[in-house]
Amino acid sequence: MEEIRRAAEAYYKNLSEEKKRNARFYFNEMDIDGDGRINLDEYVEYLKKDNNTVLTHPSLFTALDKDGNGSLDFEETIVWYYIMQSGRALFCQSCNTFLADVYFSCFQCFCLDESPSTYDLCCDCYGGKRFTHHDDAVFWDNYTLLSQSRSLALEAPVQVINLWKWYQLRSLLDDVMLERNTSDCLNSQFLKRINTSNYVSLIVDLVWIGFFLADCFFIIRNSYMFFH
Repeated sequence: MEEIRRAAEAYYKNLSEEKKRNARFYFNEMDIDGDGRINLDEYVEYLKKDNNTVLTHPSLFTALDKDGNGSLDFEETIVWYYIMQSGRALFCQSCNTFLADVYFSCFQCFCLDESPSTYDLCCDCYGGKRFTHHDDAVFWDNYTLLSQSRSLALEAPVQVINLWKWYQLRSLLDDVMLERNTSDCLNSQFLKRINTSNYVSLIVDLVWIGFFLADCFFIIRNSYMFFH
């Protein structure tokens, strides 16, 4: 949790004056009795009113309460503000505790699947194998995941070009099918549209699709070699 506290402190120091006032506004809104501190009841009541029930978990409030006195001062609330703004409110999928330190995430859920959850686990649950997930799941800690995600991102420009070529091919084929459905395929206008230049363009697009598939194979092969 200390790493998150340091990150929150640095984050707050670099905020604009307007956003700092916004953080103070949140604190004052939660401090219902105006005593300068936020107890658990005030904390939960405010978040439920704001329809933000994810952050009401007691383990998060306990983690935020640095001095353990059962309430949050403004400095401790800054950490909450940072967690809320950065999307760092992550909880273990097994024991449901707030992930305050290093944690493990499923690589497939994070990078490959369209899952709404990255399936995150605390070190205790992952090390103790206290979880059930798909059999081929590969877990990385959050630092390794960040590093490997950057490696994948560096290859993105080539893939973006290939995806754009794929989009062009699909657009051409859609136009062809539309015209074929609305006119006779022997119509002279249809034959005029599918001329030699279009055939050349189609061949070029197919070559680019080949490059795209080769890129996909390269990434999958490297990932497999890394995992095994």
